[in-house]
Amino acid sequence: REDAPDFPYYDLSGKEIKSSTLKNKIVVIDLWASWCPSCMITLEAIDQVIDKYKQNNNIVFLLMGEDESKERAMKIINEHKNKSAFVFDHERELIKKYAASLPTQIIIDKKGKVRFRTNGLTTFNVQENAIELEAMIELLKN
Repeated sequence: REDAPDFPYYDLSGKEIKSSTLKNKIVVIDLWASWCPSCMITLEAIDQVIDKYKQNNNIVFLLMGEDESKERAMKIINEHKNKSAFVFDHERELIKKYAASLPTQIIIDKKGKVRFRTNGLTTFNVQENAIELEAMIELLKN
């Protein structure tokens, strides 16, 4: 299992946050873009999963926008209820390192190891995507 990279990401206000602050947490990263129809399915599924785990401080969701247009990205972000999970990868470091396609989901365990990585969709069903993501998180919680 490979180590998760240390990368800078930025919250919606533009504040830089180092990934090293996420140690000892399960981190779910979703790489998406506004022009990607499949990404909209994963974002809807992740919205449901975030609702389930929002009381658990040991699980962090980073919905990482890869748009070059912040205006288009913000239009999508404003359509989702869990806005605080959205961040930006201004340098596009993660998309360069991991993404063969969008959407890409990366799940990092509490030891900082990449445990799951999914490129693209496994199903177009939002609920099935949510169930798959929950199953991966539950495996890492135990």
